[in-house]
Amino acid sequence: MEKKIDVKNKYSSEISEINYILEGLYHERIYGYNGNNSRMDGSLQHNISELTKKLNQLFKKIEYGQNSVSDELGEIFSIEEKK
Repeated sequence: MEKKIDVKNKYSSEISEINYILEGLYHERIYGYNGNNSRMDGSLQHNISELTKKLNQLFKKIEYGQNSVSDELGEIFSIEEKK
């Protein structure tokens, strides 16, 4: 069966952001968990909220054929080069 869209490559920036959150949760980088006082890690609630938001944004882009972050940046730089 032939791929219609290579989601992993097309949306690599979006997937990297999701992986970053998941890796943080896997490695227990959660503010307030096991004595972690680093607010930068975010609470469990915050991380789940961000993960849900990013997954929903990715699904919407895939379902409606919207550009990825990489595509949008490519368009910006191609416009700058034409000037």
